Amino acid sequence: MFDMVSILSKLSSGGKVFIPHFYEDVRQQTEEEQELYRLLERMTGKPASYLTAKWREPSLSIHSLETSGPGNRTVIPSSVTAALSFRIVPDQKLAEIATSVERHILDSFAELKSPNSIHVTIEKAADWWLGNLEGPWFQALESAIENEWGVRPLRIREGGSIPSIPFLEKIFGCPALHLPLGQSTDQAHLANERISVNNLLKGKAVLERFFLSVASMEKNV
Repeated sequence: MFDMVSILSKLSSGGKVFIPHFYEDVRQQTEEEQELYRLLERMTGKPASYLTAKWREPSLSIHSLETSGPGNRTVIPSSVTAALSFRIVPDQKLAEIATSVERHILDSFAELKSPNSIHVTIEKAADWWLGNLEGPWFQALESAIENEWGVRPLRIREGGSIPSIPFLEKIFGCPALHLPLGQSTDQAHLANERISVNNLLKGKAVLERFFLSVASMEKNV
């Protein structure tokens, strides 16, 4: 357990990940994107730095620590397992990040000169995805939302775990769109998860407007 705690402490601190070269390929903000976050700051009342850390910067999460044995305080476990996840963003390279994470953990353990052993397993890996905001499909959907709700939607970068999106884009040869229907108060994936009937009906109407717009675009091609 002491070895595990020591290793985890060398992964991150103060919101920064210590993996070598972790931030090296992160796409820099354009002036247009900076202006977008200044707008979001005014609309949400939260600092732009907080929003960029939440929505566009890579991150590390420690999800759980599990020990062997009955879990009694007087029993020293023979093994301990930690579950971690890393969010990567444009233009980080998935394979390079995975290799760097594994090497950093193994190097940190070697420095301990511990008699114990360690095993690093990457169970799932998925590349980042970012929608094309300038494409005709996105703009058609954005217009459909604005026409249905009567207000221009805010552009944010939040989608949770969507590892299948790049795969689907490649297989079908077409761009993907991400349309949120819920609200920030919906308790997504938590107890008492909800979604309002009004949001569902509005979402249906947005899709109707979008498909009609796309059909019109196809006729004009």
